Amino acid sequence: MNSRDSIKLIFLFALTYFILFFLPALTNFISPEIALHEWGFTLNPSMLDYTFFLMPFIGFFFIYFLVDWANEFFESNSASTIYFPLLFVVFSFLAFFVQLIVYYGNIVALGVAQGNPNLILDVSLGFACQSAVLPVGDLQVYTVCFWNTLRADAFLVFVFSGLAGWISNKVMKKVSEDSLKEKRNPKPV
Repeated sequence: MNSRDSIKLIFLFALTYFILFFLPALTNFISPEIALHEWGFTLNPSMLDYTFFLMPFIGFFFIYFLVDWANEFFESNSASTIYFPLLFVVFSFLAFFVQLIVYYGNIVALGVAQGNPNLILDVSLGFACQSAVLPVGDLQVYTVCFWNTLRADAFLVFVFSGLAGWISNKVMKKVSEDSLKEKRNPKPV
């Protein structure tokens, strides 16, 4: 990668970062029900949630370089097809779902171990649900809403920045192919 490509990549990352930073405000403007979690920018460094500010770096560059590595390792162009980002999103959401079950399942297990045998976990996939502990007869149902939890988590920023990294990889490949063609076949003056 030469210096021009590096500058282009930095520009694409800065554009991605800018879009991701203002995406919560945009989603809140469209509909507060689908609004993403605000990054909470403040001048007080002890009040910042650094995961939101650092996650775009990880997601963008991890996927950007993973595409080239996967294409080279598998000796195919499979990571450059549309299936890669689709699988990335599906497996990311699946991983987050498993993480929710393990994390909140552990909380419920600790509650049961503390002497509350009627506590059970319910992970809801609905969009219009609330995370709460609800009494249902003799049971206490610990309800966790998947989409609300995902929207409030920095993991979604990782997924979006990873998708932007994949798109940037495609853009950089296209730009380098076009410049290579131009070098091989210069336009007559």
